[in-house]
Amino acid sequence: MSLMLHWKTINRYLAPADEGTPPAEPTPAVPTPAEPAAEPEGPDYSWLPEQYRGEAEPDLTGFRTHYDDIMAEKAIRDEALAEVPEDGRYEFAMPEALDFGEMQLPEDFAVDLKTDDPALAPLFDELGSVMKKHNMPKSAAGEMMGLIAKYEAAKFSKFFTEESESLKQMGAAAGNRRESVIRLLEAKLPAPLAQKVAVLTASADGIRALESLLKPRGMPSPNPTPTPAADDEQARYAARYPKSA
Repeated sequence: MSLMLHWKTINRYLAPADEGTPPAEPTPAVPTPAEPAAEPEGPDYSWLPEQYRGEAEPDLTGFRTHYDDIMAEKAIRDEALAEVPEDGRYEFAMPEALDFGEMQLPEDFAVDLKTDDPALAPLFDELGSVMKKHNMPKSAAGEMMGLIAKYEAAKFSKFFTEESESLKQMGAAAGNRRESVIRLLEAKLPAPLAQKVAVLTASADGIRALESLLKPRGMPSPNPTPTPAADDEQARYAARYPKSA
């Protein structure tokens, strides 16, 4: 019995020091404080566009000029957009005065664009949609109408120039022949119809066509052979029937 106790005592002294003791809790690591960021030297101009930062110092005057120009352009654009109708409805009216330049036209020439014609309403609605799409102001509607009027005038001027030249080729009596045809039209047709047909007298071919239709058959041509004088008639008679000796 004593021998066993003695052996246990010996083993206790020979065992490792930490045997039989619970493990110690790990000591948490203490974070090393980060070094403070270096203070920037001077003001930070990283917000400036690169072309205005400069190597030595920023070009603040140039940037201010650039900024003023941008704001001015924006104000102009906003002002123009304020003139664009939100509903896309433009007032298409003819300008009070139109300058057709050097176009050859009749003195009483006028372009009558019937904007109130229901048949043309879809066309003007589409034109308004295109103008709204491109942010055109209300005042542009009158300018568009002026261009359309000049387009119509240019087409008529080409026709008028050609027909005027043809009338000149008829000679000095062209005006007389035209008036004669118009009088015949007014005598045979109601006034509204006569006015519509009289448009044909603007050309030489139109006058000739109406002359063929209106003047009775057997009527002398517009350029009759001159009637010989009485003396010439007597001379021809004497030549045909000489007096006997």
